[in-house]
Parts: sequence; structure tokens; C-alpha cells
Amino acid sequence: MLEILVITSDQSMLDDLCAESIPDLELTKMHGTLDSANGIIPSDLIFMVKITAYSVSLSLLSQWLYDRIIKRKPNKATINGQEVSKDPSQISNIINNLNIQIDQSKKGNEK
Repeated sequence: MLEILVITSDQSMLDDLCAESIPDLELTKMHGTLDSANGIIPSDLIFMVKITAYSVSLSLLSQWLYDRIIKRKPNKATINGQEVSKDPSQISNIINNLNIQIDQSKKGNEK
């Protein structure tokens, strides 16, 4: 399973993702707030995206992230601690890091 932590001030980002039909994707809105020592403003929306089956789900999520951020940049967002910008190469880096996490997870499960 891959867990992706998204912190954003843009409620529509979560709403748009909920409207997508991505298989094996579980969304959890976190109601608690993280302390400001971690650099998170308590008023931000925090949600967790969990992917249980990687191949199609991550591909669809990656495409959605890329399209969503390029077309409508969120007011403010981080994905797994990386700040989101409208720069396509930066978005590709975030997606590549998700792929690396999956590869490491698969290797760990094979042992």
C-alpha cells in the first residue's frame, strides 16, 4: 500500500479527486491538525490518499495530479512534503518519487 499525504488550502482539490473514479484509491480527510512546529498551518485541509493496487491506480492518479495542477494550480499544496508548483518538471519529480516509493514497497514485500 502506498500512502500519499496532501496538505492544501484548496478544498476543491479534494472535491475534484473524490469525483474521479480511480480504482483501489481510498481517501481519508484528516480532522486533526498538525502542530505549527511541523510547518503546517492548522487551517489547511489535510487528506491522505491510500493506493492499494499500484499499476492502474498510480498511473491514473499521476495523470490526474499532473492535469489538475497544470490546469488549476491549487492555492497552496504539498504532496508528501514537496511543495506543488505549476512547473511540469517539478510535478514530474513528485510523480517519480511516488513511483520510487512503490518500487521500494514492492521490494520490501518480496523479502
